[in-house]
Amino acid sequence: MADWKQLHPSIVGILQKLPENAYLAMRNDACLMQFASLDGTDGRVLRAEVCGDSPGEEPRLRSSGWELVDSWSGLWRRDIPADSDSAAVSALALEAINALRMSFGVREPDGFTYLSWQEAPPKAGWQFWKSGEDKDLVWADLGLSKGKDKAD
Repeated sequence: MADWKQLHPSIVGILQKLPENAYLAMRNDACLMQFASLDGTDGRVLRAEVCGDSPGEEPRLRSSGWELVDSWSGLWRRDIPADSDSAAVSALALEAINALRMSFGVREPDGFTYLSWQEAPPKAGWQFWKSGEDKDLVWADLGLSKGKDKAD
């Protein structure tokens, strides 16, 4: 099992290769860290999301540029432009790791698995119907075991 110091460069390498409309989700039974390459309101973004239960950490997360998206689940989000340089991508990954470590008490990624996929584009003329199946993405060099499915 990799530790956070080993996972960080692996996550950065994957984020730099993550195709459009693709996700990399890492989680255990208690929390989630997810990255996505998406169309945002201001153009393409690389999005980081972390989730856990630690209401006392809200001021620290907000001051670090994170936005609380869902107070019920404790989902926090931070976006950077998709064309950001490698230093910005590395900083985003490190901020997500640090949010898990310092705000949610996840000292090591014990029990974490990952899933990664690229969503199929919408069917022509239909906003919510996909044109096909999502494409499974495998990152053997990540250092985590692959989860079974998105509901795993």
